[in-house]
Amino acid sequence: MGHPAPRSGFIDDGSRDSQLEDEADTFASTTLIPPEVAGSITAIRSPQDVEALSATIGIAPGMVAGRYQYETGDYTRFNQLRRTVTHELFHAS
Repeated sequence: MGHPAPRSGFIDDGSRDSQLEDEADTFASTTLIPPEVAGSITAIRSPQDVEALSATIGIAPGMVAGRYQYETGDYTRFNQLRRTVTHELFHAS
């Protein structure tokens, strides 16, 4: 399930079964990755392709990697480009 991040945004915990996760997916698919480049996501073949597209549209490579995973159903490819957030973030004051 996605969790609201401090201040704004979402943290993905890997689950796919919540309204919050659906909202995060919708936000990412309509706001972060412009429709005019969304069609090129499934053509990505390498980490360099992910990094090039992310630089072009001005978002983190992990966002492009996550969209690739969502679009293709391959949730293992490009994981090295996604950031890991520890649970300590949620307990910080």
